[in-house]
Amino acid sequence: MGSNRFLRNNVYLLSFLLLAPGFCIAQKFTIEDIPLTWNNFTRKSKYTAGSHTAAICYSILKDYERKIVNDTSVYYIRLNLMLRRSCSYVREEFMQTALPGEKELLLNHEKGHLIIVLVQLKQMQNALSVFPFTILYKKEADSICMHFAEKIKSMGTDYDNNTHHGTAGMRQLIWETTAMLYFNELYADDTVIKFETIIPLSISY
Repeated sequence: MGSNRFLRNNVYLLSFLLLAPGFCIAQKFTIEDIPLTWNNFTRKSKYTAGSHTAAICYSILKDYERKIVNDTSVYYIRLNLMLRRSCSYVREEFMQTALPGEKELLLNHEKGHLIIVLVQLKQMQNALSVFPFTILYKKEADSICMHFAEKIKSMGTDYDNNTHHGTAGMRQLIWETTAMLYFNELYADDTVIKFETIIPLSISY
C-alpha cells in the first residue's frame, strides 16, 4: 500500500486465496484491532444530497521540540493523529435500520480509511527519521508531511472508488485483507497501534 499497485497486483491472488477452503492468514494485528468504533462518530439526522452514509474526520498535528542533551541541542518533531468526532458522522437512519452485518461492513470500510492514514503516518515517520535536515528543518519537515497528506487523500479516493464506498462486499474484503497484510509488515516492530510519536531529527548546519 505504499501505492495502490500493491492492492491491484494482489487482487486476483487474494480472490483465489479467500475462496480456498480452510484459508487463514496469521497476523499480529487484524481489522478488529484498528481503533475505531461507532462511538467515534456523531449521528447525523440532516445531511446534504450526495453525502455518504458515514465518514471519518481526523487531523495530524505536529509540534517541534528542542532539548539539551550532553550540552548539545537535539530537535524533535512530535506527530499526533487525532480522530475528530465533531466532523466524523454516520447517518442516524442507517444506525436505526441497518442490520448488524451491514453496520460491521460499513465500520470496516471506515477502518480502511484509518488504515490508510496509519500506514502513511508510519511512512511519514520513517521518512522524517532519515532525512538530512538543514537549518530550514521546519520548512523541510512541513514539505515531507504535506507529501504524505496528499497521498492519504489520493489513496482514500482510490479506495472508495475500488470498493464503491464499502458496498462491494468482496472487493471490500479483498482490500481489507491486502491492506492488513501490508499494515502488519509495516508495523512488525510495534506491539500496539500508536497515534502519537516523537522523532529525533538529524540536522546539519
